[in-house]
Amino acid sequence: MARRLTPSECAELLEDLEQLADAKQAPWLDRCNLFSEVLRTSYLYATDDEVQRFATLAARQLYVHQALGVPEQLARNLEYHRRKIHRALLTKTEYPHEQLRDAIEALQCWIEWHRNKAAQPIAAQPQVPDETDTSLQPLSVRMVVSDRHTVHDSKGEAIPTFSGVVEATSERITLHLHDRWRAMGNLIRSGTVLHIIAGRWSDTNTLHCGSQALLVLEPDLLLDVTTVAECFTGNFNSHLLALLRLFATETTKGASAVVGTVVNACFDELLTDPTVSIGAAIDRALRMRYLDVLAAINSQSLSISSLQSDIEPHIATIQSVLPHLDKGRLTTEPTFLAPHYGIQGRLDVLSETEGDWRSVVELKSGSAPPSNLLLAASSGKSFSIGMRPNHAMQIAGYNLLLDAAYPGRTGSSQILYSAAPDAPLRNAPNAHDLKADFLVMRNRIVAMYVALAQRLFGDLDHLLRLDTHTLPPFHQSAFAQWKSAMGSLTDQEALYIRALISFAFAEWIAQLVGNPWRLSGYATLWRLSIPEKTEQLLALTYLRYDPEGSDITRGYLAFT
Repeated sequence: MARRLTPSECAELLEDLEQLADAKQAPWLDRCNLFSEVLRTSYLYATDDEVQRFATLAARQLYVHQALGVPEQLARNLEYHRRKIHRALLTKTEYPHEQLRDAIEALQCWIEWHRNKAAQPIAAQPQVPDETDTSLQPLSVRMVVSDRHTVHDSKGEAIPTFSGVVEATSERITLHLHDRWRAMGNLIRSGTVLHIIAGRWSDTNTLHCGSQALLVLEPDLLLDVTTVAECFTGNFNSHLLALLRLFATETTKGASAVVGTVVNACFDELLTDPTVSIGAAIDRALRMRYLDVLAAINSQSLSISSLQSDIEPHIATIQSVLPHLDKGRLTTEPTFLAPHYGIQGRLDVLSETEGDWRSVVELKSGSAPPSNLLLAASSGKSFSIGMRPNHAMQIAGYNLLLDAAYPGRTGSSQILYSAAPDAPLRNAPNAHDLKADFLVMRNRIVAMYVALAQRLFGDLDHLLRLDTHTLPPFHQSAFAQWKSAMGSLTDQEALYIRALISFAFAEWIAQLVGNPWRLSGYATLWRLSIPEKTEQLLALTYLRYDPEGSDITRGYLAFT
């Protein structure tokens, strides 16, 4: 829970502010950095007992203001100065002494408010200029949620409604969730960061997220596309499968998995050199994937003598398809980060031609489904795609990655089933409904991980109550063993395991968005500017690529 600052904490912070106010001859950059540090520390003190994790200081600040009932004018001043000084530091734009003086006074009022047990507003508050430009509402908005309401539509059905602020401007807005996004209402809490894409504005401060919009919960927590896609099995689509895969996964790859790994390596070889012989392609692939192969041989699930005969039909199918792939500049296994949608992933093949054309080919070495297989979206629409649900949703995730990297992108998205000599190449529609269903699942997984970090184990209990036979066959054996092991624990052991699980997910979040006491974490890659990352030694700059000393064919790059 959020709390008021103690007298000793207030005294410490006020002393820092007095030093800041007296340091009028210090460079503006140093003074702004010190102000930001005092501001951030005050909110960290106020939430030091809070198990909830916050992706940004803006989210933490809004949560504290809401939880403690901070007077509205004081809260607006603090949010305004946090935003303005952060922008000045980000852009290295000099911040005038007069404005910094107002910011210091607002921060002093904030600390003095903690000493005022009656919780009355501080009278002497500088007025915050109204910077809101309502002439054009953005197509996408990052919103920090403060509290929830419920309104009802004309049919009497509840519409989850959230108040909060736009992260970039601190402008107050209200968000209504409609259609498929209504179910997301129970996942959202005070302090949650939401990214709303293509929502509909009914007025300058009211946003509706409906069937044509997309919603991303905690977008700085990036999930792998495959983690989300593997939760779609057709008969049992559930975010719990992501948790199950973490707890109950086979440690040694079986023969089919190893064959698939080698086939993928052969695919890369054939794309690089279509004239290579099957034997040479397999030999190169084995050298690249030798650890997986040796592990399978050691477990007696695979033999070298059978490996080539198992792989040859796949290679023949791939060779027959290569002339029909989109021609262009081919890149194998490119990796994309898309905080716009809260995901990351690595494609098998990306084909690029002039203009906006980008095509994706994903290789699958397992058995292929019927070519007329239908996939039903949650909206009720059906798509004839001839691919397994998890493969179709993997392509939906890849389409989102490309949407983020190449706005306006056109092109095809295909699965290549190398075990299907007839109709091996199958196209997946770049459909909004599939991408929306993908993000709904992604949001549920993120909400589950965040809840576990906060020691809320409802999803874990739900997983333990599942009947083994409700799961897909390929999960049943590992799940049964894990469930049996969990059931054999003593109360003390079970408590320890739960504490360990909570700690692990809290560390995962910290690794992505940083430790509360340090501005670090994976998200700094896109949240901080290059000068900020350079100052914090998070980026190497002033390096120049040396083509003379580099060897691209070996993947060796030299810099000076």
